[in-house]
Parts: sequence; C-alpha cells; structure tokens
Amino acid sequence: EPCLLSHIRIYNKSVLEWEIAVGLRYKPETFVKVRPRCEAPRRDMMYPMNYTPCRYVRISCMRGNPIALFFIQLIGIPVPGLEPEFQPVANYLLPHIISHKQDAVDSHLKLLQDVTSRLTRFLPHLEADLNSFAEAAESTMRFLAMLAGPFFPILQIVSERETARLVLNISDYEASKTNLSPTALMVSSNFEPRRSRNTSSLSVPMSMHLVFRPDAIFVLLRQAYKDSNLGNVCRMVSRILLKLVEPMTMQEVSTLSSDITTSVADEIPKSEPCGPISLPDYSTLFGEEFEIPDDSWDPTYLNVLDSAAVEEGMMHVLYASASQPSHCSKLAENTSEFWLALPLIQALLPALRPNVSSPYQIDENFSLWKQPFVQTALSEIVATSSSLIYRPLLRACAGYLASFSPSHAKAACILIDLCSGVLAPWMPQVIAKVDLTVELLEDLLGVIQGARLSFSRARAALKYIVLALSGNMDDIMAKYKDAKQRILFLVEMLEPFLDPSLTPLKGMIAFGNVSSIFSENQEQNCAIALNVIRTAIRKSGVLPSLEAEWRMCFSVLDAQMQLPPDIDQCKFSASGTVEPQSSAVLPSNCNGVASSKSNHQESADVKVDVIDINGKVDVSEDASLLFAPPELSRMSLTHVPATSDIKISDSSRQNVNFEAKNVMQKNLVYQFPVMLH
Repeated sequence: EPCLLSHIRIYNKSVLEWEIAVGLRYKPETFVKVRPRCEAPRRDMMYPMNYTPCRYVRISCMRGNPIALFFIQLIGIPVPGLEPEFQPVANYLLPHIISHKQDAVDSHLKLLQDVTSRLTRFLPHLEADLNSFAEAAESTMRFLAMLAGPFFPILQIVSERETARLVLNISDYEASKTNLSPTALMVSSNFEPRRSRNTSSLSVPMSMHLVFRPDAIFVLLRQAYKDSNLGNVCRMVSRILLKLVEPMTMQEVSTLSSDITTSVADEIPKSEPCGPISLPDYSTLFGEEFEIPDDSWDPTYLNVLDSAAVEEGMMHVLYASASQPSHCSKLAENTSEFWLALPLIQALLPALRPNVSSPYQIDENFSLWKQPFVQTALSEIVATSSSLIYRPLLRACAGYLASFSPSHAKAACILIDLCSGVLAPWMPQVIAKVDLTVELLEDLLGVIQGARLSFSRARAALKYIVLALSGNMDDIMAKYKDAKQRILFLVEMLEPFLDPSLTPLKGMIAFGNVSSIFSENQEQNCAIALNVIRTAIRKSGVLPSLEAEWRMCFSVLDAQMQLPPDIDQCKFSASGTVEPQSSAVLPSNCNGVASSKSNHQESADVKVDVIDINGKVDVSEDASLLFAPPELSRMSLTHVPATSDIKISDSSRQNVNFEAKNVMQKNLVYQFPVMLH
C-alpha cells in the first residue's frame, strides 16, 4: 500500500553492510536511495525516512554470512492511490504535512489522501496538469482540490455510469452468444419504489452516454473552475447528487465484479468500494469558495425521484448552462431552492437531451446544447427555480412531474409552461386545485397541442379549465368533467360573455370617475351564459346534435343576427370515434387565426383529423409535446373593457359590436333551455 514512509525498523542478525532504496513503481532503476551503502549494525536499528512517498522498499545486503534479518517494520502514513504521477503533488504538500504533523487534524495530509484516492481513476485526463505541475503549482493544486472536494460527486457518478456501461456491454455480448436477451425484473405494484440509477434499457440515446463521458466532464469542470458562476452551479449540483447517491455495499461490489470476465475487468479502472461519500471542507486552505454549505433540503421530496433520470437531467442542465452565461448567472444567484426544480428536470429530460447523430467531440462553447428545445427547457427550469412565485407551483406539481405515468408528467410540464404565460393570472387557483387542473389538462392535451391547427378550439379548452377552477361549476363538477369534449364548442361560442366569471380580480368597487372592471350588464350576460352552459351539461347527451344544428337554431332566433366570421369551423366529431383521453379533434384547414370568410358564404362542413397525441407519440420521442404551443404564449383569455360601450375583441374573431351581442343574450336566456329540453 502506498504511504508516506516515516521510519524503517530493521532487526539485523548477520548482515554486515546494506543499502536502502524506495520507489512508487516497481522499477528498481527508478528507486531513490534513502540510505546509501553503510555498515549494518547487529542490533535493532531505526532509520528516519522523512515521510518519503513510496510503495516498495528495497534493502540491498552487500556483505554478511549468512544474509539474515530477524524482521523488518515499515512505519508511515497510508496514502491510498498514491501513484508515481502524483509525485509532484506529494512533493508540494510534504513540507506542509511535516510542519503540521502534531496537529489533531492535518488538512494538508487529508487533501493529499483525497486527491490520490479519488482521482486515480481519472489520471489519463489529468496527465497534462500533473506534467506541468511545477509551472503553476498553486493553481493546479486548487483545481485538484476542487475535483477531489466540491466537484467529486459529479466524478463519482461519471465513474459509476462508465463502469455500468462496460458491464452492460459485456452482458449484451454474452447474451448475443447464447441468443438470449437480457431480462429485466418487473414488479407490479401500486406503490412504485424509488427507481435506481442502475436501471437501464436496451436502447438509450447517444446523448445519455455523451454527458457521462469523462473527457466531456473534464472540459466542463475545467470551465467551471475558471468561471465563478458555472462553478457555483456545479457545486450545487454536486451537493444534490450527493443526496441522491445510493452507496454500494461491499457485497454488491463483489457480486458486480464477479460477473465481469477477467479480461475486461482488467480494463475497467479499479475504484475503492464506496461507503457514504463526504464532501471535505478545504476552506481553511483555499478560502470560502471551498466551503461546504449546510443545505436544508427535504429528503422525502428527493425520495420520489428517478435518480438515474435526475442525474442525467442535471448534467444536461450543467452543459446547457455553460453554453448560456446569462442563464448560468441567474442559476448561480438562486442555488438554495434549486432542489424544488428536480421533478421538473426529470420530466423535461427528453427535451434536455440534444440530438446527436454521430460521435461528437465536446467543444468549450458546448454548442451541442444550444439546440432550441434544450434552451427552451433550460429557460423554464431557470425561470421557475429562481422565482419565488413559481416555487409553490413546483411543489404542487412535484408528484405529477415525478410520476411513473408519462401522460401525468407531460400534463404537469405543459401546466407549468402555461402558468408562465396564459394561465399566470390563475396560478393561485391552479395550485389550490392542482389535481383537478392536471386531470382536465391531461384529457385536453390533444386539443391544446393542436393550437397551431385550431387556435380558437385550444383557447376554448383553456377557458373550460379556468371555468372549472373559478368555482362556478363545483356543484356539477362530475358532469362538467364528463362533458369536456362535447361542451367545448359552446364555451367557444359564449366565451365573450364569460370574462366576469374568469377574471381573477374580484370585488372591484366603482368610485369617483373610476368604473368597475365589468358593468352590471356584462355581469348579467355572464350569468346568462353560465346558465346556458350549466343547462347544457345537465343535458350533455344532445350536445353533438346541437353543435351540428346550431346555425338553424340561431336562424330561428334572428335571421339577421350577426355571427362571428369563423363560427362555421366549430365542429365536433361523434364521441364514438374519439377517445377523450388520447385524441383531439382539430379542423384541418384552420391556420390558428380567424378565418377571413364572410358570414354570407355558403356553410360547409369542415373535415377533421384525429391526432392521437398520447397513443401514437411517445413522450420521450418528441420534446415539443412537453411545452405549450408558442401560439398560446401570446394569448390572453380575458378582455377587460373600461366602459360598457367598448367592443370586445378576441384574438381568433373579428370585432363584434356590443349591441348585437346584447340581442343574442336576450334570445339565449329563453331559447336555449327550451331547446335543450
């Protein structure tokens, strides 16, 4: 075992003359003489070695008859992993170690032991630094200390993933020889355990292996050592990884090694059997940059996560942050609550993975992580984790984001994206009723994701969800949820009247020359529209027929009544052909904006396409499905007029004057209940 040799004790019997040399590598020609040729006294002799780094001791007996020794005792300080390449590091720290050898805790000795034991397996990537150690000893020493200390959990995960990859390659090779596929243990349970990082699939994206490549990691960590913001983010990620690490027991290590063939096992870097990893505090040697803060993270919050997905996701976040200094700076300023974003990182993993088509060489700009979806995911993670406003939302959605159900995770991702835009005014209601919101959103994902094809229908779906959160439908919520696909056309038609029931600001009182948000007439119109919807829900069976014949019904009300120009496109396919949870009905000829057709044009049925979002597109295959359509980010669900005579505008309709709508509501209050009966 390598050590710093302090003394050699020899009890001589008959040797007359000897010479003593030591070395770290078993090459006698490279050994250093610590005791030149001298007379060997016939007694117990102790020679001081001055803490010389060594692994081998050679005693050359020059004269004596017979050549015989009673015993040899080596006294020193063990330094596991002390290879010849670390000789410059040992020589640099040795004077400090000797001067503090009487201290209860020798920080310099602890530093040397950590550097040698933890970084031995990464020597090929540190060769340039160690060869030029003498040129910049202090800077290189700080870098090595950062790797062995605050950054080490990142290197530990890299080592584990690389070992697991080699083992999988061997198992796949053995399976191919016997024509057997590797089997995975399947457990059926309603209470799924925490998923392990060792869980693997037969086909994994190339980007997954890329982020754990040692050469890529060292490019990242060298950049982090130079950049204070990136360094701060890397230290934060290291502390989170430390919480996620599941130490391997000695039995697991031995079992793992026994499964590896001898020829390949020799190629795998040997690592120390892992107990709990600790982060040493080198702040007394190098300053506050090396101080390890005491993080107050909720362990139960971390235990629901898929450790493998979170580890990979955080590595992608590091690379993406390195490619965008502005995002990196914002993350560095808000590291204390970043752990709240871990479920979001797990759910957004498909978007964080860049597309890699061939073996890729990492550059210092990390341009691979500048791809649009990666940057979109990073922006959302940075925005939500660094803002006090979004932290309650992250907590509320954590269970869905970390769910084993892909549809739950996808719905939660889109909900958070919507809450940063169009649903922002209703965020308190979303948090308070998150289960209801996710349930409705999950069933309407196809409609919302189809905003590019049918903007007005996606808008109606969002208004349907907000209407459920408003409390106006609480007494008939069960029927309201069942009628979601069938009632959308009615919500779309009546949406100009619904604003008073959807506006988050309630109880505004008019005084002086300042009017209230909504006039009394508008409040009455809203009540009428809500009554129409509630009545329709109670008779939801006739809604498909009503939608098909709505033009005839309105013609009976008033043949001259002005209608929105694109209302002809409001169609609904038969419920028997569409599964609400896995499909959406989208007009195929709608471009996401109001139609320019005039009302006097001949009415024609619009063909519809059924897009099976959940059934045909896997979440991990299309990163765009994890975000709300960009068309919705520029939309407002409500329009608050200043006076009662202002025209109500809608992003998907032409202006309709208030007088025409007033005529329409007077007829609706009498005609709709009769028609529904």
